[in-house]
Amino acid sequence: MAFSWRLWRLYNAYVEKMFNENAKPYRGGVALMLKQQEELRMDKTKCIPKNWGVVKLGEICEITMGQSPPSESYNTEGKGMPFLQGKQEFGSNHPVNVKYTTKPLKIAFENSMLISVRAPVGDVNIADKTYCIGRGLASLRAKKGIMALFLYYLMAFQKSDVEAMGEGSTFQAITKSQIFNFKVLLPPLPEQRKIAEILETIDNAIEKTDAIIEKYKRIKQGLMQDLLTKTNGKMSRG
Repeated sequence: MAFSWRLWRLYNAYVEKMFNENAKPYRGGVALMLKQQEELRMDKTKCIPKNWGVVKLGEICEITMGQSPPSESYNTEGKGMPFLQGKQEFGSNHPVNVKYTTKPLKIAFENSMLISVRAPVGDVNIADKTYCIGRGLASLRAKKGIMALFLYYLMAFQKSDVEAMGEGSTFQAITKSQIFNFKVLLPPLPEQRKIAEILETIDNAIEKTDAIIEKYKRIKQGLMQDLLTKTNGKMSRG
């Protein structure tokens, strides 16, 4: 489920559609919009849909920062719990672990969101099973009333804002406090479901299209090899 720029545009379009008729459109990211709201002491209902809220991420999910288990517990034979060290094991949607650990310390449960907290920061995946997570990752487990898939798309949408939090240090990283206080727009649960459903449908279509493209690339490569080999044979016999 690769999150693409097309999905950004769709989410943006959905948000703008939900704005009040008198609302002024914001350009420059959700974080900038929230910052301007605070500076101008504006009534948030004038800028976002009346039934949407502005909340801290830590208020809607449980945050678990990763911690690397003892190195002697690592293995690649499938012993113990699947272990993720960082973003390098992320897939388009779900991670692909290589290592396991027999001494897990910090756990990301199935369906929780994984976010990269050390350079590069901001990338997200969904845990398709229970993992032990190292210090390069954090787990965000949606609380009651929050749809996990919506949380995934929300954080993918606001990736640039998360990246901005890690700037200014020698080694780019974000802390638990920064994640907790990160502000996001939150619609009611029915609208979370609707947004996630729309984005997932389009994402799946993109994934299928990519698969078809790859299939025809392989067919083309096979035909080229077959045709060019036969042509060369005829030429050599002539």
